Amino acid sequence: MNRTGIQQQLATFRLGTPAAWVLVAMLVGAGLRFTSLSEIPPGLNQDEAVNGYDAYSLFLTGRDHHGHPFPFAGLESFGDWAAPLLTFGCAGGVVYSPVTLGRAP
Repeated sequence: MNRTGIQQQLATFRLGTPAAWVLVAMLVGAGLRFTSLSEIPPGLNQDEAVNGYDAYSLFLTGRDHHGHPFPFAGLESFGDWAAPLLTFGCAGGVVYSPVTLGRAP
């Protein structure tokens, strides 16, 4: 491709096009997300931790942290009932992630 062909293609990709704005938004979002990644977020909340532990427990034993076998109707955690779709979906991923106490390295 010659130089004029490249210049013509660059001329069609202007900052006013939606694709350019999407690209700029993705770059800004990636920059904000990956800045200080080791400090933010500071840790897990209790509801996130119990979902992870329930996924781990369901994968290994087929029971939640209360000992209920395959609670399809709902998972009890800290006095409320959470939808089990997230926890059952994460249970398969437990195989591929090591269980650690604290933050990932």
